[in-house]
Amino acid sequence: GLSGAVPHGIYLNLWVSTSTLGIAQWDGSSWTYIGPNGPQSNLFMSVAVDKNGVLWAGTGINGGRGFSRYDQSSPEAVQWKNFTNASYPILGSDNYYKVSIADNSVWVSSWGAGVVEVVADTIRRRLHTTSTPCLATSDVNDPNYPVIGSVAVDLDGTSWFVNRTAQNGNVLAQLVNDTTFVYYRNMYNASDILFHSMVIDQLGTKWLGNAEPTSKGITRGLYYFNENGVVSGTETTGGWGFMATTEGLPNAVVISLAVDVTGDVWVGTDLGVMIITDPRFPRTRRTSSFPLREQSVQTIA
Repeated sequence: GLSGAVPHGIYLNLWVSTSTLGIAQWDGSSWTYIGPNGPQSNLFMSVAVDKNGVLWAGTGINGGRGFSRYDQSSPEAVQWKNFTNASYPILGSDNYYKVSIADNSVWVSSWGAGVVEVVADTIRRRLHTTSTPCLATSDVNDPNYPVIGSVAVDLDGTSWFVNRTAQNGNVLAQLVNDTTFVYYRNMYNASDILFHSMVIDQLGTKWLGNAEPTSKGITRGLYYFNENGVVSGTETTGGWGFMATTEGLPNAVVISLAVDVTGDVWVGTDLGVMIITDPRFPRTRRTSSFPLREQSVQTIA
């Protein structure tokens, strides 16, 4: 320790290393932080690229560091931008883990704080349990803990949100006129409210997975929903359908989903891939990917 005959001003130009903000300089009255331009964290749970070629990344569900974006067209010193709760209190948390790309915005979903919309590199709003419009809590013991999964856009440009384990049953929310949610419940099995990932095919069918790469202990199977009732077998269930291993699903843990350029729906599970070759008839017109059998397929692009 410093004591005794310490010259006045010894603490001027003091430098200290930090864990997340580079190095800090004390000038006698305030701190200045200096560090290389880069992501706030080395955790990348989800990445996506928007229509302008900008990369977005979510960091985590427990101990996350918010989310980051990388714009290669910007000057090198500002190519990375970090959105953390300390810098942007609107986030309400740093546990932002999933990135979804919409037509003119980016949605970043959190584990317990809802979902934020980023437009033109600026956070426009956060949707949560008390916002307008609002989403449901995902925790029976906490009325303000919304966990949001994927956000996907249909062919009409409408955004759909997955509300994981919505305690009021509203597992899907359709954003209408940018201001109002229309909610949908699982009419095939009202007690099953665990959904994470989602893609929307060319018929407007929402395909729903139940797992994340970091949360694979749930064996639910594949759900699908089309409010227009165009999928075979959903006429009496409000447009909802379900597939398990008895219908050809390689494994009941559905981790990843994608729609290819021909309209086929790819379903990645913990033990391989199922390809639905005609989404109007998912139970009968499907095949499996032999080279990917017994592989844990965490992402399909």
